[in-house]
Amino acid sequence: MEDTNTYLETLEAALEKKYSDLENRCIRVLKESFRKYHQAFKNYYDLLVRKALIAEDPYKFELKVSSLEVPPKGPISDSEKTVEMGKRLSAFEIQLDFLNNYYQFKTEELDLKQIKILAGLCQYILWDRMSPGSNSLNTRVLADLSEKVKQGNDSLSSGILSDGEKQMAEASREIMASLKEIMFYHKQYYKILLRKTVFPAAKIDTLMVESYRDEAFKKVKHAFAETLRNEAFYPELVQEVLDEDYTPSGATLKNDILTHLAVEAKEKPKRQGVDYRSILMDAVKALGMAGPSLYNAGLKANDNLVLLQSKKISISERFRLWLQRVVQKTEESMVYDIEYFDEKTSSSKTMKLDIKKFLEKTLSRGKLLQSVSNKMSPRYQKLENADEGDVYSFLEKQIMEVQTILHTLTALDTFFKTEVQRDQRKQVKGLKLEITAIKNNLLKANQKRYEYVSRKEEMEQLKKLGININDD
Repeated sequence: MEDTNTYLETLEAALEKKYSDLENRCIRVLKESFRKYHQAFKNYYDLLVRKALIAEDPYKFELKVSSLEVPPKGPISDSEKTVEMGKRLSAFEIQLDFLNNYYQFKTEELDLKQIKILAGLCQYILWDRMSPGSNSLNTRVLADLSEKVKQGNDSLSSGILSDGEKQMAEASREIMASLKEIMFYHKQYYKILLRKTVFPAAKIDTLMVESYRDEAFKKVKHAFAETLRNEAFYPELVQEVLDEDYTPSGATLKNDILTHLAVEAKEKPKRQGVDYRSILMDAVKALGMAGPSLYNAGLKANDNLVLLQSKKISISERFRLWLQRVVQKTEESMVYDIEYFDEKTSSSKTMKLDIKKFLEKTLSRGKLLQSVSNKMSPRYQKLENADEGDVYSFLEKQIMEVQTILHTLTALDTFFKTEVQRDQRKQVKGLKLEITAIKNNLLKANQKRYEYVSRKEEMEQLKKLGININDD
């Protein structure tokens, strides 16, 4: 008993230290990963709806969500596949929206039951095992629908689906890894509760566990019903306590638990001299926030392009397009004359634009910037550890690229609204919201960039005057 009490004190102290680590690391990863997952899923879902592979649930916006739950996973008949899968994915998107906008991510509130639900949502579709032969029905059906797009001629949509699956598979791995750590933490607290409340009431000993383990388990279960009747009963955790407290291997098992809970104190290396890296990284993050708007603008513009191409064309125009394809040996010409306003000359000019290539570039740039807006992403981590000059070069290049894309998007927005047939213009998706958001993010990024340059120049001037500046 004395050994058990000593272990409990040590375990509780370890859990207390572990709490801060989970809040600062795992909870942050959960929030970021679920946000990334939701954004990728929404783009994926919208594309399937646009392709008429699933039917959008007409009652989607009438559903009220007050708590998390995993949507249906049961059988679907072939005749109901389009409608039923649309309902399921719609319900799933609503759960993700609730999770990202209203759910409180806190270590103490993520009990074993909540963790199970979050894990169920995360693995509702097995994105890293997308196959028509998957054991998961939802995954199997979605893999079939995705394959229909990938086997078609729309390479842009195919790329969006493939990239979305990769993003969600990566986010799922991050989520499950964090949930696993938080679950381990809560399991140890649950076992402390068993040791303090249930096991003393069960009145079992080492001899009983070694010789009559089933009988000992029954006594613990009976004591649980009397002492903790409002708590969930987890048989596997009772078995773990029996192993840890009443068997010869118990000392090793306990030591493994304490080792797993140990938090490494990582001391960050001190930088020499003045370091304005934080200003630079703030600029990178500000620009990264333009990523979702760029990506959404690319998706909307692609829909507008499909609408534009659906218009009736004359025989002479068809012949011209055919001749262009033969000469240029391309599948289909996407080059259009786009009118834009040249601020330098204050006059309107025309440029030839391959819209399909431009949209591929826009989507690619949007994905890149989304990745640097996430502090936990490998790309952001790589930048954070890179040489300061390399980070500045990266920032400067991305700002120039986004400015060019923004300039073209503005012209393209006007182009679609005027070139699409009059009776279809109501279907054109405007880009003004995305353009405004991108401008604002660019403005913030440039402000931080100018601040960085100004501070660096000021430091160089002080050095020339013989004034030494240090962080300390």
